[in-house]
Formats: sequence, structure tokens, C-alpha cells
Amino acid sequence: MKQDLLVGVRLTALLFSGVLGGMAVGLREAIASPSLSFDFSPSPAVHGKNIPKRQFITLTGSKQGSYYKAAIELNELLKRSGLQLRVKESAGSLQNLQAIAEGKADLAFIQMDVAALQEESDRANGTNVIGKIRIFAPATNEVIHIIVNKRSGIQSLKDLQGKRVSFGPQESGTAVSAKAIYSVMGLKAELASQNIQFMDVRESIQKVNRGELDAAFFTASKGVPLLLELSAEDSNNLQLLSLSNDDFVPLEQTQAGFSLYAPVYIAAKTYPWQQAETSAISVFAFLVVRSDLEPQMVYELAKLIYPKAADLRQQDPFWKFLSIEQAKIDISGKAPYHLGVIKFIHETQSGN
Repeated sequence: MKQDLLVGVRLTALLFSGVLGGMAVGLREAIASPSLSFDFSPSPAVHGKNIPKRQFITLTGSKQGSYYKAAIELNELLKRSGLQLRVKESAGSLQNLQAIAEGKADLAFIQMDVAALQEESDRANGTNVIGKIRIFAPATNEVIHIIVNKRSGIQSLKDLQGKRVSFGPQESGTAVSAKAIYSVMGLKAELASQNIQFMDVRESIQKVNRGELDAAFFTASKGVPLLLELSAEDSNNLQLLSLSNDDFVPLEQTQAGFSLYAPVYIAAKTYPWQQAETSAISVFAFLVVRSDLEPQMVYELAKLIYPKAADLRQQDPFWKFLSIEQAKIDISGKAPYHLGVIKFIHETQSGN
């Protein structure tokens, strides 16, 4: 897990390098300096009666996915604090990022490859969409599940050529991951074919089960509820594609020395229908916040959530990377956290 954390830190600094702007200079010094002062508006007591009521519009994914469940867990944590989440379904990471940038949401979960795609788009188009988001907290590494029909003949990523495959909803992180994998594996021509379909993940898996599709992608944390709902009997038709070394090598190509994806192993019977250990790839995911959200509000939110990180990790492995320690490492590595979070982390560092 420690290696995962370090990889995540380096990736965060790399992929969000374009959004640091003036924040980049001195972030490391800001954390280390006991003399740093934050000129925020007066702070109400976090547990006091005078804390203003505030609902943060929080975008997740489908109700069957990891993000929605995680947001509900956070909301339960905040119930009596005066700060609450208005949890909303969405198509997934790509839609979440766009909504945050447009000011239509306050918080959202996004994948690292989605952030990388947006940063690449910003460079090509002279825009700065990625500059409108900041990191609130590290969350997890999500598995790119590839569910295949056992009679499809798919034994490797290259076998996806010519097969009927669902990439999940059009604006989802699942779709971004699937497109990236096809591009890296030399299957770019397939992206324009009628073999590729975009649809709800539950519907996709049902179609794979019935043999109407050959495979379906689903990017979600290990143990995601939707895949746990499938029964042992579904193993008659379904299996997770286990990747070989030939699959891993191109996926571990680096961007400025860092790979977007990391290997992960799914133990047998993680899902009732999964009979064997599976080798897969994963992508890091974060909880992000609007860059223009009032720092004091974000500070209060951080002060409520970060000290409860251990409880959240125990409740749900999705939160495996959520910790004050990890945020300190990220910020010292110049990852673009929101100023409200930086203030809170600085206080824990200085013992205030």
C-alpha cells in the first residue's frame, strides 16, 4: 500500500501540474513554515450552534457504483455538523469534472485519467478547465473491470478487436479508461466502429450475460456493489478478464516518467461469480472541489472529515488513501489542494 501511495503522489503532482499557477510557488514552504497565516473570514465553531447551514452539491456516478456509496457515507458523517452533502447521481468522472468547472457542483469524484485527458485538451485548445478544480482528498485506486462472456473467445486485451463491447455511459470515467486502453493497445480503429456501444453499466453486464455483448468495461473500486449483486450462477457465463504481461507492458508506458495505470490483483471470490484470482489495472481517484469555493467552508469540511478518516477506511475500503498523512505528502509534493484543506493540514503540521 505504501508503494501505491507514493505512486499516487507523483501522479497527482504530474497530472495537475498545469493548475498550480501561483499556488505552486511555496506550497512546500507553506506547510513547513510556522509563521504562515491564512487570512480567512471568521470561523464558526465546527461543533457549535452558530455554524451556517450549507449543502454541498456532490456528484458521484450511478447508484450502483462506488462513488455514490462513498458520498452517502460522507453525508452520514456530516449529519449533525451543519455541513451536509446533496448527493446526486451522474454519468461519472468526465461529467463530474465538467460540472465542477462550470460551477454546477461543489464536490465530485474524478479519476486520474479523466484529469489527464482534460489537461491534454486544455493544452491543445488553449483553455484552462482543469484550473477550475482543486483536490479535497485522495480516495482510492479504482479497478478497471473488464467483464467478458466466457464464450466470447476474449483471453487478452488484443482479443477485444472485432468484439461487441460496452464502454459504459458516454460521459463516464469508465468510457475514458476504455478509450485509453483501446488507443494504447493499437485498437484505435475500433473506436469508430459499431462494435463499441455506450450504455448503463448494469444493462451492459446483463447483455454480456445473455451473449448480446462480448464484454463490458466498468471502472470502480474493488468490491463495488453492482458486481457483488451478481450470483455464483452467473459464473456460467461471466468472468473477469485477467491481464497478462503482454497486456501490462504497453499500459505501463509512462508520461514524463509516470504511468497512468498501476497493476492490481483481485482475489478469487471477491465477487460471488468470480472463480479465480484476476490480474487487472487500476487508476487513482480523488474527491475534488471547485477552486472558487469559499476557503473557510472547505476548511470546516476538512476539519470534520479528515479526523474521521480511519473510521471511513474501516467502514469501506474505498477510502484506503484518505488520511492527513497522505494529504501532507501530496501537498509537499506540490499537488493542488484547495486552500481550505491546506489551512487545515498546516494546522495539524504545526500543532495548532
